[in-house]
Amino acid sequence: MPRLPLRLAGPSLAVLILAGAPALAADPTGNAIADAVIAGMESGGATNISWGGVSGDADTATITDLKATTAPGENGKTSTLTIGSLTLDEASVADGRIEAGAVAATAIAIKEDGGSAGVTIAQITGAGVAGSVEDAVSPDLDTTLGEMTATGVVITVDDGTSIPIETVEVKTGDVVDGTPREMSFAADNIVIDVAKLPDEDTKAQLTRLGYDTLKLSLVLAGGWDADEESLTVEEITISGDAMGSLSLYASLGGLTEEVMAQLKADGNDDQKMQLLQGLTVEELEISFENQSVVNRLIDAQAKDAGTTPEALVDQLTQALPQMLQMIGNPDFEGKVAAAATAFLKAPQNLTITAAPAQPVPIAQLVGTAMMAPQSLPTVLNVTVDANQ
Repeated sequence: MPRLPLRLAGPSLAVLILAGAPALAADPTGNAIADAVIAGMESGGATNISWGGVSGDADTATITDLKATTAPGENGKTSTLTIGSLTLDEASVADGRIEAGAVAATAIAIKEDGGSAGVTIAQITGAGVAGSVEDAVSPDLDTTLGEMTATGVVITVDDGTSIPIETVEVKTGDVVDGTPREMSFAADNIVIDVAKLPDEDTKAQLTRLGYDTLKLSLVLAGGWDADEESLTVEEITISGDAMGSLSLYASLGGLTEEVMAQLKADGNDDQKMQLLQGLTVEELEISFENQSVVNRLIDAQAKDAGTTPEALVDQLTQALPQMLQMIGNPDFEGKVAAAATAFLKAPQNLTITAAPAQPVPIAQLVGTAMMAPQSLPTVLNVTVDANQ
């Protein structure tokens, strides 16, 4: 698995440069905002920091031709960071904390020293960014980010393969004591050259289905409601042009402030697992929206079998009842067979929903899965719908 020096990319860039610090080892720039940025980079482990010029006033700063060596990553290697221009507006520094109403950076590049991996970003813009450091030697970051957008992102992996991403957006909200309770992330138009995929089987299958290039998008959104004691995953969606999209929605209960504090704290993993088992499932939904990938799969399978797509679908739907008997829940088997048949005959969309009458503890679900797995669909009140 290639390791990327993404320490400074996107939101992480804001974390490092807006970390603020009580002491500055580098020469003062003459601008308090710029000094705080550079001090924050030093606190984040950056070395060899240099810049071409600094301008601004009491609440603004622009640093040009900024360059630094980052702290070693998980693989022990450092990276070289360059930023053509970094501007902070509506900014202030007080008590080791720096805040900026707006941040903009252009021509960002991070290149792993002695390797090929790296990231380039044409532009980053952000709003409502702030950070603090309590100890310059061992920083305890308290960083908040209102929103940030990166455009023209290109990730280069160890073998030199480049993956362009048109935009990456991060938004947070409902910040309490420096911690956001709402967050969303979106990466749009991730372009992958199928011919350069490392796995030969995956490459062959995608080529066989007619995909030379994958254009993918990813969306994550959710939040924690302390009053309702619930965590809602509003959306996790991965989609591909001329392929389809897969989405997840989930609502979990029992997430009190005390439970959240214990999960965030350093501690025993077994204890945290026990806490998670105390949560409840309120609702789950998985949905798939087909564009053409299912049609392509059916066509390819039919060709291999020497038959027509229509005949193959008939064979599959006729075999479904027997195949589903392993579930051991006749009523649910019938629902699945009906939905799957409708979907295979006209592949539009398929949705699986779990909506129990009362929230079900995860511990109960684990026990049911071990002792009577066939009853899980009934316990969770699972429905399966096609082409709705």
